Amino acid sequence: MKIIISIALVFSTLMVSAQLEITKKATINWGEELKFKKSEDIEDYIGEYKNRHYILKYSYKKGFSILRFSKDMTLELDVPLNLKNNEKKNMILESLKFFKGNLFLLSSYANKKTKKNTLYYRIVDPETLQSGKLTKIDEFSFEKKRRKGSFGVEFSDDKSKVLVYLSKPYEKKGFEKFGFTVFDSQMNEIWKKDIQLPYTDEFFIIEDYQVNDEGDAYIMGREYNLKAKERVKGKPNYKYHILSYSSKGRKEKNYEIDLDGKFITDITFNIAKNGDLICAGLYSDKGTYSVKGTFFMTIDFDTKKVKNHSMKSFSEDFITKGWSDRALRKAKKKASKKNASIEMYEYDLKDFVLREDGGAVLLAEQYYVRVVTTTTRDANGNTTTRTTYHYYYNDVIVINISPKGKIEWVSKIDKYQHSVNDGGYASSYALQVDDDNLHLIYNEGAKKYYSKEELKQMARKDKRAKLTVIATVDAQGEIEKEILINVSGESTYPIPKYSNQINDNEMFLYTRKGKKRKLAIVHFD
Repeated sequence: MKIIISIALVFSTLMVSAQLEITKKATINWGEELKFKKSEDIEDYIGEYKNRHYILKYSYKKGFSILRFSKDMTLELDVPLNLKNNEKKNMILESLKFFKGNLFLLSSYANKKTKKNTLYYRIVDPETLQSGKLTKIDEFSFEKKRRKGSFGVEFSDDKSKVLVYLSKPYEKKGFEKFGFTVFDSQMNEIWKKDIQLPYTDEFFIIEDYQVNDEGDAYIMGREYNLKAKERVKGKPNYKYHILSYSSKGRKEKNYEIDLDGKFITDITFNIAKNGDLICAGLYSDKGTYSVKGTFFMTIDFDTKKVKNHSMKSFSEDFITKGWSDRALRKAKKKASKKNASIEMYEYDLKDFVLREDGGAVLLAEQYYVRVVTTTTRDANGNTTTRTTYHYYYNDVIVINISPKGKIEWVSKIDKYQHSVNDGGYASSYALQVDDDNLHLIYNEGAKKYYSKEELKQMARKDKRAKLTVIATVDAQGEIEKEILINVSGESTYPIPKYSNQINDNEMFLYTRKGKKRKLAIVHFD
């Protein structure tokens, strides 16, 4: 009898180990463990150059610095970033990116005495990390410091063009003013133009700027009708516009996007190789806080006519997948009272991937914040008020669009992430695009990863394990989840928001815990 029990225990142990098996789709090359001070953290992954990796670090006491790592993620250099102007004044960091082999540093300084806001650039040597000569790009005057305007930077997809836009000071409730300058990869000016939008800031909210590989610039924004309200008499009180500036800024076009009474809850756009506008997003029948379905359209660049247009409403089964019985009953009861259909709550567009065949993939993640305020009174009658912020990053919707503009399939990756008073630091996901496959990397507890039946067979420590998951979506929308890292056995945990795709086969992965930091490269097989 004892022998039988021993064999059973061995079998049970093997079974549990198999459940925690790490994926073979990817391998991880870990760098050395780094120790940061409490006032220090990684700010951004700058890029890869000649098999080296460049990271931007920030210290509350010392400011920014550039870290250079070897191919195997060994720290080689840590050099302070030069953000001083010629008068030794501290400037604001606007952008630090590799731009066709050059590491460009863009910074600005608002001079209170001269009332001028000036944008500069420097080239940083990738070998020594020393900053070169400071060169002025542009400047504008301002009257008051609080309305001194601002700069912004956008790069084209092929990194051959850069758009520098200047949001210039204007009168409150006046027409918004901009300065656009497009440069090539050597920071030679291609064209420059002063722009006044045909809308006032009161009724037009800018949501995106873009520049394409040809150097044409775009602005996307939401225009309200008479009142800055999203709904009037139950109908949308807004529409979207995309403004284009082509032929070196000489030609201007205004593309209007409207869904005939549907609420556009989120929208994104890109530029096709032939110049057409490709728009995709989410819509609702109710308002701007819920989602009923998705839409896609292609707009002819010259005629401004819609060439392809498709919409797909999500089925109730798709919407309620993963919901508890209680949540489903509550939603149905509420919808029945208002004679309406069930919709999904608070989804934000995260990624818009254009495929080589002309198709596209859209990814949207459920994200919302719940604020709880409690007030307590002690024995002396003194009251204390405490506000707690709950951050939720949940399911991800993946929408596949054919080259002909038809929405072919929609899939949902079940995910639940909840944290308190941290801004959702370790939540959300990192995306790796690998040919026809999408790999989403995110953190999840074992209790959410495994089914109830699987959990019954697992050891207590495994049930409590913290995991980093890789969810792969194939060309047919099928989803496969596997474990990338058993975080419980590591000294740090991944931060997906600060992780980036490097190329078709590699991703930069940032991990931390307390003062410890570890950087890694994930290789996809």
